Amino acid sequence: EKMRTISIVSVTRSHLKRGVIRDFKSIMNDWNIYNENSFNKTDLIYHFPKGSIIEFFSVDNSEKLRGPGRDILFINEANLITYDDWTQLVLRTKEKIFIDYNPVDEFSWIYEKVLPREDCCFIQSSYLDNKQFLPSEQVEEIERLKEVDENYWQVFGLGNVAKSTD
Repeated sequence: EKMRTISIVSVTRSHLKRGVIRDFKSIMNDWNIYNENSFNKTDLIYHFPKGSIIEFFSVDNSEKLRGPGRDILFINEANLITYDDWTQLVLRTKEKIFIDYNPVDEFSWIYEKVLPREDCCFIQSSYLDNKQFLPSEQVEEIERLKEVDENYWQVFGLGNVAKSTD
């Protein structure tokens, strides 16, 4: 309803293409609203009929981070970007910020600088929250981690922060 600029950001362009862009297209197709002509593949910008855009870009070029702002920011696999990259993106975001990450690192700027903020809402999820959308083979592999690697099970099975194994 309201014209917005949404930025979806990840560590590299190839990471975007293999991850969130593929998911974006799949979701938009499932909802029957994806229009191939609305997606500029060169600039990775999807244009909506009323003027809103979703732009996809990576943090591998710091000039992109210091450019124009946005209304809404989503950072995919935020633990793969630096705190400086986060800061540049946040300073240019007007409304809401969403991040996702796998808690594979015992120590991260996310735990120290983001989660303690009083304006932060933390949602912990695991494969169990999405089990109905996952193929049974994928569920079996995740559940196999219980017997194979306790640390991986904690992270990828239960969504808990990794523990140092050294």
